[in-house]
Amino acid sequence: MISRNMAKIHPGVTFRGLTFDTFVPDVEDFHHYTVQFHGVGMADEWPMIGFPHTWEQSGWDGVVEVGMVLCVESFVARRGFRGGCQTGAAGAGD
Repeated sequence: MISRNMAKIHPGVTFRGLTFDTFVPDVEDFHHYTVQFHGVGMADEWPMIGFPHTWEQSGWDGVVEVGMVLCVESFVARRGFRGGCQTGAAGAGD
């Protein structure tokens, strides 16, 4: 999931494009982290790029620029299961 979504990051791609063109587990069957991508910092920094099902409420567009660093999030847990796995990675556009 992370490798697939990291491959989508490149200068010129829009935040909307990242929102809708990445791998996301079925939201009916799995829990997920609050966003798919976010800036680097102490919390979910700008830009916070959410999920297709949250675009209408909280999505905003922008463009990935050269040198921008994004954290790529993954938290997947089957609904009804108490555990889960969260991992993250940073990708930079050149």
